[in-house]
Amino acid sequence: MHQSLNIRPTNSSQILMSILNQLLQKVWTGQPVRYLGVSFSDLQDQSHQQLDLFQGYENDLNQNHLDTAIDQIRQRFGNGALLRGLSLAEGGTAIARANLVGGHNGGNAYE
Repeated sequence: MHQSLNIRPTNSSQILMSILNQLLQKVWTGQPVRYLGVSFSDLQDQSHQQLDLFQGYENDLNQNHLDTAIDQIRQRFGNGALLRGLSLAEGGTAIARANLVGGHNGGNAYE
């Protein structure tokens, strides 16, 4: 099954995760999932921000500051420095995958 969705330009991880969750809930039948892939296209540098006339810009601004701070912490201390609490639950994979390249050992198979 293939699904596609056009969204307004954003770099907010909160907005992207919300949209991905909505899309999954729309098509998921409750059966086990063998493979789930996500891709984004038409990526651009953050040179401007699209404002929503129906939502205050303060929320977008605060979320942008939070995302920037998270990115800076991860750049300085590694991807495993900040994780969602759900990653500590049974079945969470973020900690094990934090040092992998694209989910793979990235040449570290013998270490």
